[in-house]
Amino acid sequence: MLKNGIAIITGASKGIGYCIAKGLATDGYKTILIARDSARLELVCKEISKSVSEELKPEYLALDIADHKKVSESLRNLQLKYKTVSILVNNAGMWLDGTLEESEENFKKLIDVNLISPFVFLREISNVMKNNGSGYIFNIASRAGKYGFPGGGLYSASKFGLIGLSESLYRELAEHGVKVTSICPGWVNTDMAQAAKTPFEKHEMIQPVDILNSIRYILGLSKSTCIREIVLECSKSIL
Repeated sequence: MLKNGIAIITGASKGIGYCIAKGLATDGYKTILIARDSARLELVCKEISKSVSEELKPEYLALDIADHKKVSESLRNLQLKYKTVSILVNNAGMWLDGTLEESEENFKKLIDVNLISPFVFLREISNVMKNNGSGYIFNIASRAGKYGFPGGGLYSASKFGLIGLSESLYRELAEHGVKVTSICPGWVNTDMAQAAKTPFEKHEMIQPVDILNSIRYILGLSKSTCIREIVLECSKSIL
């Protein structure tokens, strides 16, 4: 039997998701990596496999998370294979500049990726966690889901929605032994931050390992303790 169980991480081919996948694997979890780029996922799995036992070698699913029917089918097959899931990290997402100047089509795409897709993962995985009476769900939201800012209204709207969904599930699932935490970082040193034109240098931003260590901290707390959300800010941004 696996020591710590199964951990599913979306957006696991790079950035925050990659760091979390690698860290949880070394912590004793059997990781299931999900992203669109199968070639990149294969490389990541090979890299992680070098530092874990045969039993803990990761698996991957190359999925477009916006293909909700395919995602549901894949997750149900995964549950049939492993019977239980210990951790879900909803990390995959996209950035979009703009507020009212953007098109309805682009806004719908953003909501589809940043809110509806996590909802599908939550719906499928929370059921198996409830049946097993335990589990941890981490929704990687954003500081932009707590505070709106000029030029990013649509992105903020998608992340506000994810935090709202998380808070409802935090209360709904607690009685079933399932914990839900929103992690809301500011600028993180990732490719997405560069694409979004971060004003900070790489060393001035939150690092992906800080997100991993936040998850590790929560996992190390007693069963009687729940953390609804963690907000991380760049130290330079609050000076």
